[in-house]
Amino acid sequence: MEYAIIYSPGPAWIAGRPASQQAIGPHNAYLQKLGAAHKLLQVSHSRDGTTWVAVFEVESEAEARQLLTVDPAVGAKIVTAELRPWHIVFGLNAGASLPRPV
Repeated sequence: MEYAIIYSPGPAWIAGRPASQQAIGPHNAYLQKLGAAHKLLQVSHSRDGTTWVAVFEVESEAEARQLLTVDPAVGAKIVTAELRPWHIVFGLNAGASLPRPV
């Protein structure tokens, strides 16, 4: 099953700073770990950098909710997150890399 977590700036997001200047290093490391475990399929963001989507392959909605719950950036309120069932139709970008932590 595929699920997407849709991230937006949260209460602890520093206004006026791009994602590369936010304290999201632990979040990026978490996503790297999920990628290594073959859970994370894809990460992308809106052109204006205000919304990000991470797509996961999991066994259940409960597992997807757990991934969201333990995300360090969600816990630190740097981002808010919304879970949605997802379906990738075409074009995984397996060669893409996650941004480097600050």
